[in-house]
Amino acid sequence: AEKLRAQSERKQEETAFQNEIAEMVDYAEKLARNYDLRVKKAIRKGKLLEECAFPVVIT
Repeated sequence: AEKLRAQSERKQEETAFQNEIAEMVDYAEKLARNYDLRVKKAIRKGKLLEECAFPVVIT
């Protein structure tokens, strides 16, 4: 019984970890997508953005 409980607890921790990683990936993709859109708009207007989202995406 103790072994099953430990196994169940490990599985819950693993699932929580996978969910956390998925949320981080989604957030990074959103940052990159928004940055790309802002860059395209700025280029159309003949301007350049000074800030870059990729250092945040990478970390």
